Amino acid sequence: MRLFLTMSEPSTELTTPIITFVEAKDQDMEYGRAQCAAQMYAARIFNEQADNGVDIIYGCACTGEIWQFLKLENNILYTEIQPMFLPQIAGILGKFHHIIASYGRL
Repeated sequence: MRLFLTMSEPSTELTTPIITFVEAKDQDMEYGRAQCAAQMYAARIFNEQADNGVDIIYGCACTGEIWQFLKLENNILYTEIQPMFLPQIAGILGKFHHIIASYGRL
């Protein structure tokens, strides 16, 4: 499963991606993080070509139980050292809230 959240109005076309999600197949978080990083890089290139002013792309790789957040800024990929687990759902939702709020859309 691949999913993008954008800053734009609902549309059938992808515009202004800010967050990408990846399902880590077969519980393989290493693969999930790599896939997520690739999608984040593609989103950054998309945003640069669209000249929409989005410089930071966030990502999340998850198995359903394990959630790991990433950030791509200035060609540097940051990965949170400690993953979050489904029982920490309030923290996971808080993380998404923080990311979306950082774009000034809440």
